[in-house]
Amino acid sequence: MNSCTLGLGLDLQLQKKLRTGNERNIKGAQPFMPSPSKQKQYSASSIAISDILSESALTSQPIITDLINPQKIEMSEGVKNILNNKEGGGDLVFKALQIKPSDETLPFNALKIIDTYQEEMPDKDMSISAYWAPQGGYVDIPVQPNLSRHPQYVFTPGFSGCSFVVDKMNKDTLRVRHVQGGQEDVEYNNQNIDHGMGMITAMEFRDYGYHEADGKVMENTYGFAFLKFNPEKKQWQLHYQKIAAAPNIINIKTKSSWLPFNKPSIEADTFTSKDMKVSGYNRKDVNDNHSIPVIFQVASLLAALTHPGHIVIYTPGDSLPCRRDAS
Repeated sequence: MNSCTLGLGLDLQLQKKLRTGNERNIKGAQPFMPSPSKQKQYSASSIAISDILSESALTSQPIITDLINPQKIEMSEGVKNILNNKEGGGDLVFKALQIKPSDETLPFNALKIIDTYQEEMPDKDMSISAYWAPQGGYVDIPVQPNLSRHPQYVFTPGFSGCSFVVDKMNKDTLRVRHVQGGQEDVEYNNQNIDHGMGMITAMEFRDYGYHEADGKVMENTYGFAFLKFNPEKKQWQLHYQKIAAAPNIINIKTKSSWLPFNKPSIEADTFTSKDMKVSGYNRKDVNDNHSIPVIFQVASLLAALTHPGHIVIYTPGDSLPCRRDAS
């Protein structure tokens, strides 16, 4: 963390930055060595997306984003444009599939887009609308969403070295960034990047890429994260899974039933390891604890020291500290 000294015996922290290079890693961690992944076909079924995002499911069932990929799933240009819009993202409708292996392997879940641009109709009991933060880009969301109009979730691709960061741009807007691993300086730390009022929360590689086993720190590298608005607390919360031996879906196929009233079956071609597991789950509030940028704190302090007969006031949203004469 950088700091500046004003020659007054005060060290003031500058804007938070993401860790880079070796600072991203936990020294002495050992690589997690799972049993080899095997290619297998498993049946998949639709599941209410709210069910896979419950805390009980998040602690035990990995979530992957393999199916949010135009190379695996046919998508309209409208959806592709949102997925690739690094300067603004967008919002989409999502559903979920659950893959239930027939062997001892745990069930796991996958997000899938409902392509409304191709007139695919969402089931309101099984799907949700969510903002999309593209890899290497950002999406802006309201600090206090209108619950009848705005999405209350933010999704993004899975993590294998990237960071998930939230900046407070102003009193009404948060900017959610998916910063690629190894690109922290280019995509976030660069002084020319607008961070508004600064970082208010982040999930970095060391938050999800490691777990403890038998008294040792193991590197598991993969994670899944999303934001959810908590209407009771009136704030966003960041949820994330640490996933060891993460599964991979190669493709999915839908087969029609020969029985007239049966739904089509879904088969998923996968790579899975019997050691696949959620090795940790965490939730943290997206707290606004950096609402006063350091530059204003410094300016206010200097003004107070150089104008002892005045009271210096800073109000979030002011372009500069304001000053009034002491009465």
